Amino acid sequence: MEQEMKDFLSSLPEGFVAEALALTSPRDASRLSSVNSFFRSAAQWDSVWATFVPPECLPEAIDGSMREVFLRLCDHPIIIEQGNKSFWLDKWTGKKCYMLAARQLSIALFDSPTCWRWTSMEKSRYISLHLNFCI
Repeated sequence: MEQEMKDFLSSLPEGFVAEALALTSPRDASRLSSVNSFFRSAAQWDSVWATFVPPECLPEAIDGSMREVFLRLCDHPIIIEQGNKSFWLDKWTGKKCYMLAARQLSIALFDSPTCWRWTSMEKSRYISLHLNFCI
């Protein structure tokens, strides 16, 4: 039975398997690449990882494989909008993630200067933080 499965898998075109992997999630593509060398080879195709990177996030000059671009966008957030937001991709789902600076927020019911104080923290990504005293 196991040999029949190996024969069946080896009869499939690698591009077919790569297209199937591109329809999954980054997590599934990574997991399936550990099944055997055939899946590992198909999971390395740029076309698989290109589906996980939003087109607007593709760098003009791609340095390395699309998998490396994807992982770079997961591990190293990009600072955008004059430093008020950062953007990255979730490694398991490929979904877009944003972090907003406190100055970008408005909080209903507690948006009074008596409830908040602006301060800065040494290791913060943003220049100033909003501290709440009313809750």
